[in-house]
Amino acid sequence: MSLFAIGDPDQSIYGFRGATGNVRLDFAARWPDLQVIGLTDNYRSAQSILNLAAGLFPDRPPLTAQVLRADPAFGDIQLFQAPTAQGEAGWMGERIRGLLGGTSLTLAEDLASRTLAPSDIAVLVRFSGLIAPIRRSLERFGIPCAAPEADAFWSEPRVKLLLAAAGRLLGLPIPDDVEKPPTLPDRVLAKGPLGLSAYLEDIPPFDRLFWQGPEFRDLCRAYKEHDGWAGLLTFIHTQTELELVGKAAEKVRIMTLHASKGLEFEAVFLPALEDGILPFAGTEFLSGKPGHLAGQLDEDEERRLFYVGLTRAKARLYLSHAVRRDLMGRRLMLKRSRFLDRLPLDGVRRSALVAKTVRQARQLTLLSGDEPTT
Repeated sequence: MSLFAIGDPDQSIYGFRGATGNVRLDFAARWPDLQVIGLTDNYRSAQSILNLAAGLFPDRPPLTAQVLRADPAFGDIQLFQAPTAQGEAGWMGERIRGLLGGTSLTLAEDLASRTLAPSDIAVLVRFSGLIAPIRRSLERFGIPCAAPEADAFWSEPRVKLLLAAAGRLLGLPIPDDVEKPPTLPDRVLAKGPLGLSAYLEDIPPFDRLFWQGPEFRDLCRAYKEHDGWAGLLTFIHTQTELELVGKAAEKVRIMTLHASKGLEFEAVFLPALEDGILPFAGTEFLSGKPGHLAGQLDEDEERRLFYVGLTRAKARLYLSHAVRRDLMGRRLMLKRSRFLDRLPLDGVRRSALVAKTVRQARQLTLLSGDEPTT
């Protein structure tokens, strides 16, 4: 028996689907004479981006970029701190508008380089709950956006609960953006979505409007098309978003880091780089519920997930975090991601937005006569 496989151990990010991060060690145990050929050339990203991402794995040298451009902005990396999530979204909106050929005088640096098409730009987030507010903010800037995952029927929160319950029956881990799926008898799950509607009926959060809604109808249709729960879940879990992304041509894509694997973009924005979000401590932690699973955090896999996000960028990379963020009905004040402290930030353009209240206080000081006026 022989085996030939190609993979990147730094991009093993599907532990929640049962994947393991130490496949190479497992292979070596099975085949002691295993020969490993390292692929060290990269044909996507600028060297500065590869050097930055290599900071997450200090025991290994960075990949070698095999792509060069005369574009003065090639390899540009920026890190921004905002006082609020709204300020962060505004910063992203201005830069995206500039990359698309906006006319703001504040974007002169970006305008010095060639403009991009909307489909050249992606905003990548740790979990789907961040997609909707970012999408609303960018659309207020007049930026055409698409969120393939959010537009799919399986992103509806109650559909997620049903799919998680079915997945648990099949031995699949509960996705990290689902809190507690209902516990259902096997005989009920075996009847498919219609059996679930009869069993759960008006038990919160389910109601008659949901059972008659388009997302549940799509769930029933997909259940039939894929011959049951196993086929349906396999279809959903193996989606890399390539097909969905194709439907969102000429729009800025907003998607999760997991969905971005295998894709590449000229410019990538990675917002919400805060501890608890990346690395992700779970929805129960973010919502303030007791008994959250932060202690069971797989930091190594979260680090690999961040690496995937960094290396989706070809030419420009924009990192950001906020001091304050309203999320899941709470006001969060999280520290910036611990992963940022592992990156070699020399050469990275750093900036911060001062909170509005601070600016107003300074203006009042000036008006009070503490500084000379003319």
